[in-house]
Amino acid sequence: MRTQRSQSTVVTAGHLDAGDFGLNASELDDKYNPSGGGEHPIFTRAHWRHDVADELTVCGYWEWVSNCVKDAAYGDLVLNKLH
Repeated sequence: MRTQRSQSTVVTAGHLDAGDFGLNASELDDKYNPSGGGEHPIFTRAHWRHDVADELTVCGYWEWVSNCVKDAAYGDLVLNKLH
């Protein structure tokens, strides 16, 4: 049986495009996903799936991204993903 391990990444406000801070979920979707299938360059779908699996969020992907952007504006944010 293959064991999945978690990989952690620390994100700070300095890692983000300053323009992201004023955008809501729909606007972030428009910016990073203009033709569908896209994702935020830092807050990836793998990170979101990890949070969903760990029951840390029930949000859809872009709402979760918006919340992460807001959280990173106030301090370090630790993201985890399974690999």
